[in-house]
Amino acid sequence: MENFHALYYQKPYVKEFDATVIACTQTERGFEIELSETAFYPEGGGQPGDKGSLILQGQNESPVCVLDTQLNGEHVLHIADKALLPGVQIHGVLDWINRSDNMQGHSGEHILTGLLHQTYGYENIGFHMGKDFVTIDASGQLTEDQVTILEQRANEIVRANLPIEESFPSEEERRMLQYRSKKELSGIVRIITIPGLDSCACCGTHLSSTGEVGLIKIINFTNRKKGARLEVLFGRKAVEAYEQEMQQVRAISRCLSAKPSEVHEAVEKLNADKAKLQQQLHEMTEKYLKEKAAGLSAAEDRFPIYFEENLGIEYLRFFCNSLLASGSITGCAALSAVKNDTAELAYNYVIVSTEIDLKQHAKELNQQLNGRGGGGSTAIQGTYFASQDSIKEALLRVFG
Repeated sequence: MENFHALYYQKPYVKEFDATVIACTQTERGFEIELSETAFYPEGGGQPGDKGSLILQGQNESPVCVLDTQLNGEHVLHIADKALLPGVQIHGVLDWINRSDNMQGHSGEHILTGLLHQTYGYENIGFHMGKDFVTIDASGQLTEDQVTILEQRANEIVRANLPIEESFPSEEERRMLQYRSKKELSGIVRIITIPGLDSCACCGTHLSSTGEVGLIKIINFTNRKKGARLEVLFGRKAVEAYEQEMQQVRAISRCLSAKPSEVHEAVEKLNADKAKLQQQLHEMTEKYLKEKAAGLSAAEDRFPIYFEENLGIEYLRFFCNSLLASGSITGCAALSAVKNDTAELAYNYVIVSTEIDLKQHAKELNQQLNGRGGGGSTAIQGTYFASQDSIKEALLRVFG
């Protein structure tokens, strides 16, 4: 059962406190320290445990780092990197940025899930406060427009600066209340209410008003079989992400010589220009390869082997087919070096033939040339990891 008299409930804005070490036990996850009282919130209800430090009073010892806070029955355990002797006095200091982020995230989550319930009748079936963002799972699917409206309304509630109220109604009073809860509750139940929006059973730490959430930004959503998952940033994290994105937009706008508000149009134009140039390059490459194939059609080699530069598999295939179309040869090979970050030699290859069953030789050549790839009886393709000389020697042994 939750101890709602704990300091982290009674004074959720307390950043520092004094206490006595009750017990300290070494475990696989660190030293589990129990204090006479604590402002460190233990993980629960989707909210992570607090972090911070414990400082020995009256001594110059380096602080003990609290890596996590967990609840074991009625005992709050501070998972620390060093031991403390029972009976010593400590001064606890919360990692307040971390706690504030969690309070903004938890109160912000109530705003969003309250809106999901009020607007669409959806239940909150999952909630997790991760390092990078908060995930909220709703019981129904959402459209892009619905998510946009949801975010707009959530920020309107933030700006309205509504109070976030805490109450402990009796069992009889709860029967008369409309509130959200994932399970049947008994004993002392804590209800968090945002007037006119939402009432929900909750054991997390909360802000005193919606305005303190600052900003709500839904960064992504995905529909699933059982509903939708939202990825959300709240408060400081949302502002920080917005600042980073604006830095990126300003940098891109400078590169494109466009106003930040016109970046999208500038990128669309850049993509259109790129597509046009790619088509021109494609046409010029095919024209070049056709002309080169026509000039080589009278080649005396029974099985010519050509090493070209900067050609992909599709162009190697086009070149080989153009050579075959001349009718003066029955087979050939075209290869082009593969660009990579290592010094390893590699060549993409295409081999075609109208009279030799290439499929029978593909495996043998791959073994000899450390290659990979394959195909059918009239054409094979892939990559050989060997030198030009080794490749030419191996191909001529088979086809020459």
